[in-house]
Amino acid sequence: MRRRPFQEHHEWQSLAALTVVAIGLLVAHHRGRAERDGSRADRAARAVLLPLQESITGMWRWTAHTAGGLARARRLSEENERLRQENAQLEARIIQSQFERLQYREVVKAFGFEPSTSPTEIRATVVGRSPGRFDRQTIDLVSAGGREMRKQDIVLWGKWLVGRVESARGGRARATLLLDPDSGVAAVVQPSTAKGAVMGPDPAGRDPDLLRLVHLERDAPIAVGDKVYTSDVGEVYPKGIPIGSVEEVIGGAGTAEPKTALVKPYADFANLSYVTVMRPGSP
Repeated sequence: MRRRPFQEHHEWQSLAALTVVAIGLLVAHHRGRAERDGSRADRAARAVLLPLQESITGMWRWTAHTAGGLARARRLSEENERLRQENAQLEARIIQSQFERLQYREVVKAFGFEPSTSPTEIRATVVGRSPGRFDRQTIDLVSAGGREMRKQDIVLWGKWLVGRVESARGGRARATLLLDPDSGVAAVVQPSTAKGAVMGPDPAGRDPDLLRLVHLERDAPIAVGDKVYTSDVGEVYPKGIPIGSVEEVIGGAGTAEPKTALVKPYADFANLSYVTVMRPGSP
């Protein structure tokens, strides 16, 4: 019996479908096989490479940790060194402060330096001195606590006159000593009350540490051992600050020379370490 065209067409469609399915199954089979083979290769590669990868990762982590530790150790070492230096500086300042306190107590004990709370009195340390013998005689001062010193302030060693501030800036100052050739102080001699002026040493004199008492009356009754104090003439210094004692009297009545005297200062200018700075108007 002759097949109808519709039946033949349907059969060809079925055959084509079966062919496509077969080809698909074949491709899937080969692909699965390839994938299974690849999986075995991958497993073998992983078996070899995974421990190596873990080792490399571990070494990298160890290296990073070690480098970080070395950097931290270096920073700690630098910090320790900085702290050590700061501690050494602090210890040095403490020792210096203790030494200065001991020195100050010795000065108080030996020369009557009493702690002062007066706003017009400033304790100061001598930190420098001019070198010349008959040149300028000055000292450099630093005040305790940085208290301000002023030009014309009076400088004492204990209760004895040392000189006067010639320049100042805050807690630092330079003072002219009585030993300076240009120094001059209005003075009174006790007990005679004779008046004169105490000047710096005579450059041509035999003793550069003796002051000159000049401008005395020719018949002024002064003698060796008399005490010399500041007077209030000129209102530069307060009255009554001890300067020194008469060491020698020269000239005067019955001689061609004017009366003068050599005065040994009470202040030990060779050993000035601490001084008191006082306002000119202070009593």
